[in-house]
Amino acid sequence: MNYSGGFLTGKYLAPTAKVEPGSHFDKNWVWSRFYRERYDHTAEPVRELQAVCEKHGLSLAEATYRWLEHHSALQPSDQGLILGISRTEQLEAAILDRSAP
Repeated sequence: MNYSGGFLTGKYLAPTAKVEPGSHFDKNWVWSRFYRERYDHTAEPVRELQAVCEKHGLSLAEATYRWLEHHSALQPSDQGLILGISRTEQLEAAILDRSAP
């Protein structure tokens, strides 16, 4: 998830979304331009994905973890996913998303 800088959580999909200070999408952060250029143009497809996820009772993060585990280049011998978090609540949510059936 870290590559997406939190974009696949869905919280930055609305054009008027409040961006947390210090986040990857905070315009005051020197590298935010990189993240905006990389992900802003994908907002509409991600919103469509979010609608499909919600229809099936999944969060975007949960769908992302599942895709990474089952369809990416990860191999069973790899060390697994590295979760990028800045708050305890994010880790708790990630653990719940990863442990969902």
